[in-house]
Amino acid sequence: MTRLDFYRKLRKYRKHCFLAVILAICLLLCGLYSVDYSIGMLMGQDKHTGLFKMNYTGNSLYEFSIMNNKAYLNTFYLKREIQRIKNFFRADARE
Repeated sequence: MTRLDFYRKLRKYRKHCFLAVILAICLLLCGLYSVDYSIGMLMGQDKHTGLFKMNYTGNSLYEFSIMNNKAYLNTFYLKREIQRIKNFFRADARE
């Protein structure tokens, strides 16, 4: 076996391993989604999954829920910082 054939087989093996890992992750996520959906149906809840939810709760406030662990994101500060960056580049372009 020449060196070229060895590295060609090695690249092919790595690609197959990578695809196998991606397929396993996809199967795991599909399984989690289907279990979450069926549990919600059995418990009489709405037909949505509870694994991941995002709700707009008010004045520039978003609530993220991942497996019943809640996190809040206040977009007021993000919008303000983005506006400051835009103003900085606009002022820089004028000079």
